[in-house]
Amino acid sequence: MAPNATYRTTPTEVLIPAADSRQPRQFQGEPPQRRSSGRSGILGKPFVALAGRTVRPGDEDLREVFGNAAGVSLMVNAPLSEFVDLRMSLGSGWTGTSITDGLDTVDLDFTAVGVSAGLVGHFQPNNAVDPYVFGNLMYVDLDFEASSSGYSGEFNSHASESMVGYNVGAGVQCELNKNVSISPYLSYTDEDEYGNGGASIGAMLNIWGGETLMVFLEANQSLGDGTRILGGGAGLQF
Repeated sequence: MAPNATYRTTPTEVLIPAADSRQPRQFQGEPPQRRSSGRSGILGKPFVALAGRTVRPGDEDLREVFGNAAGVSLMVNAPLSEFVDLRMSLGSGWTGTSITDGLDTVDLDFTAVGVSAGLVGHFQPNNAVDPYVFGNLMYVDLDFEASSSGYSGEFNSHASESMVGYNVGAGVQCELNKNVSISPYLSYTDEDEYGNGGASIGAMLNIWGGETLMVFLEANQSLGDGTRILGGGAGLQF
C-alpha cells in the first residue's frame, strides 16, 4: 500500500563546507525520512481485493425456503489524497432452492449483479487510530426465475429489475500491531441486492503477510431484521 511519510527524532549531523575555510562546519538537523509501507490498516493505500461472502436472511420464512445466499466481489481502493480514497467494487450474489411435493418440482433461482463506487474519508492518516466516514452509490440488476416440472406439466417464469441504492456510514480503523488492524463500523443502507435496508453494525479484520499481501475477514449484522453477512478474502497492494 502507499507509503506514509514520517520523520526521524534522532538528531543527525549534517556537514556543510564553510565559505572561508577548508574545514566543514557541523549543524544539528532532523532530515525527513520515509516510513516503510508496513502499516496494518488499509485506509490511504492502493489495493485490489477479491472477496466471498455468505448471507443469512433475517426473515425466518425466507431462510426456510432459500437458506443462505452467497456472493463474490472484486474491490479496488485508490487514494485520491492523503485523506480521501476512491473505492469501487463489482459483485454478484445468488441463491436458489428446489421444492417438491412428490408430484411436481419447482426450482427457484435468484441472481444479482451490481457495481458500486464511493469515497472514504479518514482524519488521522498517520495515527494508529484513524476515524473514517464513507458513502457510495450502488446499481444492481436483479433476476428471478421459477420453473416447474412433473405431473402438472412444465412451467417457466422469469422477472428482472434494476435498482439504485446508497450506503453511508462511519467507523474507526485501529492498528493493533504492524501486521493486524481491526475496523468496527456503523452503516446505513437504503436497500441492497437482497432487499435488506436500515442500520447495521460490522467489523473488518485485516492481516498483512509482508508488504503487499493481505487477507481479511468481515462480519455485519442488520439492526433491523437480523440479516447476517460473513465474508473474507485476499488482496494485493499495487
